[in-house]
Amino acid sequence: MTTRDRRHDVTPADTWARHETKAGLLAASEARLEFILGHPGFSDWLKNAIRTALSREPLAVLNDLELLDQALRPRCEIQLGVSPGPPNRP
Repeated sequence: MTTRDRRHDVTPADTWARHETKAGLLAASEARLEFILGHPGFSDWLKNAIRTALSREPLAVLNDLELLDQALRPRCEIQLGVSPGPPNRP
């Protein structure tokens, strides 16, 4: 079976479920962001980073997140006396 043949095996219900899942994930993400932005316990640094990220291209945000993780995680782990490990990966 070729890739083209497999595409025809996808039903409209499958397509709807995939979009519904994406919509649900996006809604959950938006709710988390709003919670963080409205909560007094989170830092201004984090809130400003979120506000800035929301106005940027998603790929640029992902690249910046990766760089922050690689640059800051080992530093913070060393300062806390934790053995530095690899960055978290999904």
